[in-house]
Amino acid sequence: MLSRKLSRMWQTVRCGVRASRPGPVAWIRSIVRTARICRLGRFLPIEAFRLGLLNPDLPNIPSESFISRKNLTKLQKMLNPEPLAAGLRNKVTFYRRCETAGLPSPPVYAVMFPGTVGWASDGSRLGGEADWLSYLSERIPGEFFVKPVAESHGNGVELFTRDAAAFRDHRGKRFSPRELHGWLVRGAGEQGMILQQRVRMHPSLAELGRTEYVQTARVNTLLDSPTECRVIHAHVRLIVGDRVCDNSEFAGLVDNLQIMLDPATGRGVAGVTYRRSVPGFRPLTAHPVTGQRVADLQVPDWPRVCDLACRAAFVFYPMRAIGWDVAVTPDGPVLLEGNVAWDPLNQHPSVGQVVAQLAAAAGVKLAMPYSRPLL
Repeated sequence: MLSRKLSRMWQTVRCGVRASRPGPVAWIRSIVRTARICRLGRFLPIEAFRLGLLNPDLPNIPSESFISRKNLTKLQKMLNPEPLAAGLRNKVTFYRRCETAGLPSPPVYAVMFPGTVGWASDGSRLGGEADWLSYLSERIPGEFFVKPVAESHGNGVELFTRDAAAFRDHRGKRFSPRELHGWLVRGAGEQGMILQQRVRMHPSLAELGRTEYVQTARVNTLLDSPTECRVIHAHVRLIVGDRVCDNSEFAGLVDNLQIMLDPATGRGVAGVTYRRSVPGFRPLTAHPVTGQRVADLQVPDWPRVCDLACRAAFVFYPMRAIGWDVAVTPDGPVLLEGNVAWDPLNQHPSVGQVVAQLAAAAGVKLAMPYSRPLL
């Protein structure tokens, strides 16, 4: 407990100094301000810094607010029973549940559990290195996605494509079957790895960012009853930089681009760009690569996207507030993941409305006292 308090104090000092103007007096004022903001809003110091709350030079927009991850998590736990959350967090269980419920999701080719033991979709047991080398050399399809069983934010995700007797990742690095097996073993760690069919994006979304990799729609649903579902928020995440998936870049090396959607129509409403290492958000009016305007974006097949999200929500009831990652393909929407503890939507103007709906569903009052700074 003492070490945690000391760590928090150090973070407060560090973030306060980073956000302040030069000089000892300014540092002290900024540190005090940082401590106050974090205490009142239950923010972590680095969280408040990244949101821009500590920067005195950023203007405020009073109509928009922030919620801390701690406060949002409290709401999510009220609406999503913790004993059931593992069924969504564990991707093996999740995809199996989707399969039995008839929810379209990418087929799983094989699973590697810690210690290299696993199984393939043809029913065969993969009991060790020799079995895996045989499977990788002879039976796995020519391209496949790999993802950790219980990881989040795109960590550990990779695309492999067969290259003669070897494989290449999305950057072109070559792996022999034995090297790929070693890569999988290291990635599996204590949780396991899934080898899965690659999903291809609808052409209109591929053209939006001129990328061959999937840019998903995040669809947040809220269940009022086992038969009543609302879509309370939606946005599209855009791939930027040398990345194979559209999750936020926590290293802060590239800009994250997202476009908030009208949940009723699937049209673009407001865009935002941000870096994890730089405080605040910047408005995005057009895609930086293609020039397509945010207001011109129309996610194809939107009614079916929302229908799939709500069907999934009913399947996983009594969990009530889930963030679904949906890939829009030429053959229709496909469910990629369900998120119980989805990130705060502070980068989007809808965050206050979303939090209000969650709080009402949970039967609590939750104040959001901090206005939203933009660059």
